[in-house]
Amino acid sequence: MLCNHCGATMTDDAGNYGCPKCGNYVEVMSTVLYKTNQTKAYRMDEQGEGFSLTPYSSNSPYYEGHDDGGKDYILPDGYSVGTLADNEPAIFDDNNNYCILSIKFGNPILLSDKSAMLKKAR
Repeated sequence: MLCNHCGATMTDDAGNYGCPKCGNYVEVMSTVLYKTNQTKAYRMDEQGEGFSLTPYSSNSPYYEGHDDGGKDYILPDGYSVGTLADNEPAIFDDNNNYCILSIKFGNPILLSDKSAMLKKAR
């Protein structure tokens, strides 16, 4: 991560980034995302890779798959994790709009009025 003040590389200190050059300090929000792979599904278009805020649940006669165990990803400034009306976890942008969690080039991407690629925390 680069310092937004002087451009130097910031160092990670337990999820908070500090600039050794100018002393700028940034607290970043991260969340665990699970890269899922649906290997069997009732419909062909339901198969494939994706990302989820929750681990892959149990297999059934019609659905099979797995996840990668989860990895920490840094959310863009102003984005947050919350819940929907049905108590499912969700990500919201800086205008509190719901973001669709999708995949692009094997990496997570958030889609709302704008799009944002996510980076691994470590």
